Amino acid sequence: MSSFGALVDFDYQIEGQTLKTKLRSKYTKELEQPDFEQYAIEGDKLIINPSDPNKRKEMTRTTIPDVKAHPIVGVWSFKHYTGGMATMQYTSGGLAQLSVPFVSLQGRYKLQGQELHIEFEGKPSVKRKIRLEVNRLIFLSDGEKKQEEYTRILP
Repeated sequence: MSSFGALVDFDYQIEGQTLKTKLRSKYTKELEQPDFEQYAIEGDKLIINPSDPNKRKEMTRTTIPDVKAHPIVGVWSFKHYTGGMATMQYTSGGLAQLSVPFVSLQGRYKLQGQELHIEFEGKPSVKRKIRLEVNRLIFLSDGEKKQEEYTRILP
């Protein structure tokens, strides 16, 4: 499955039952103030602003919790205000990522040596030479397309 959409990075900190987030971008002002929101974790639910019915947002855990990490670490899904399903991933390193898919395609892939073959329903097939590194997938430049790099973010 391949999804095209928005991926927004945040820095986050936990202070008691307060979740402090700040947009991570080279385009934001250094003096931008972080957002502070109350949160609660009840079973497999992460509830933002649990005591405010107008701002309350519930998310459902989609990953197995790591007993060695803070309970918020993991991937949480929720219905985004645009109507689709979105995820929020909190890592143990203080990075949070909001992912809002716009378009998703289903297909098949096959790896032959260092060449990745991809076929999506209704689309022309794609063949790209790749290089795999620890948590990175690199589509190599082929004269027509520039090099693309994708990083796997682990909880």
